[in-house]
Amino acid sequence: MNVVFIVGVVFLIYSTDNVKAEFNAGTENLANLMNAVYKHRIADIITEASRQDQLHVQDYLNGTGLPHRIPTQGRLQAKTNASKAFLQGKQLCPIIPLELVGNISDVNLTMPMNIDDLIAEHADVLNGGEWAPLDCVARHRVAFVIPYRDRWSHLKSLLHHLIPVLKRQQIHFRIFVVEQYGKDIFNKGRIMNAAFREALKLFDFHCVTFHDVDLVPEDDRNIYSCVEMPKHMSVGIDKFDYRLTYDQLVGGVLMFRTEHFQQVNGYSNMYWGWGGEDDDMYRRIWHQRLRVHRPPTNVARYKMIKHDTRELSKNRRELMKTAAIRSKTDGLNSIQYDLLFTHTEKLFTHFLVDIGHFEDTDQLDDSQIFDFY
Repeated sequence: MNVVFIVGVVFLIYSTDNVKAEFNAGTENLANLMNAVYKHRIADIITEASRQDQLHVQDYLNGTGLPHRIPTQGRLQAKTNASKAFLQGKQLCPIIPLELVGNISDVNLTMPMNIDDLIAEHADVLNGGEWAPLDCVARHRVAFVIPYRDRWSHLKSLLHHLIPVLKRQQIHFRIFVVEQYGKDIFNKGRIMNAAFREALKLFDFHCVTFHDVDLVPEDDRNIYSCVEMPKHMSVGIDKFDYRLTYDQLVGGVLMFRTEHFQQVNGYSNMYWGWGGEDDDMYRRIWHQRLRVHRPPTNVARYKMIKHDTRELSKNRRELMKTAAIRSKTDGLNSIQYDLLFTHTEKLFTHFLVDIGHFEDTDQLDDSQIFDFY
């Protein structure tokens, strides 16, 4: 096993040097670096995988167990199947997953989905929506947070298409669906912050993916793996002709390393109504001297499930002016909510949270006071 690991490390270093050589030869920005990385067949995970694997090996050899960044209150729950498999002597999963099929854009988003059929199809998924490969140890553990309200058909469609992709990518994952209690104006930032805090208590994850319920992946080469910087995965969406509509866009599907999401203090809690929290997040990322990685649009493609038009929050422009300044006090460290229940469904863990009410109705006109999801 030691020989295999050493050979793997040498391969990782060699591949990483090749990617860096392309970058030093003429690329000057992170977007070009990510393109170079993806040209090496998803080698964007190589550097991080090498570093993490060495840390994990050292932890287990020293008997310290889980990575030290896991909160104390979550350590007991965090001994997942993947860490147990490692202790049993299994090999790490291949850097390049062997079962990828590439473009899967011929997905049918109008076909009715039966939840019982989905459950039967994924009988190997543990209660709560957790899955890990059995024949190897996943290189990454990823929590998926899906903000939700009144879109049951969309959620079933997303699960139908997303779960097989994650299995082929050999990701150890757990899916969390967070729902806002009541019929008040939707606040996506608040419920995502609440879900992140609750998920930390239940699952030991390296990174977290915030995934809109109406976006379905079209290519399994767009790997849901952890990288060194926040990764905006939904670069190309069919509704927008697969083009990034503006450079600061990070909405749709966004992945963070756990410590990076804590570093930016999560999402703003102040955007009532649809929109704004994602653009605010872009400013938080840059304010913390982090950068956004994007895979190229030929793999970072999604289909959007049709839904009713949603109105924008009226106060978003004013809030945006203070996004960086507010980030220190508005976010994970200030979110107030009541967890009404945690239900362990077969394919996901369901949080219902009460985040309070929008009190200043003068900021919204009558046409904007309705359910946004």
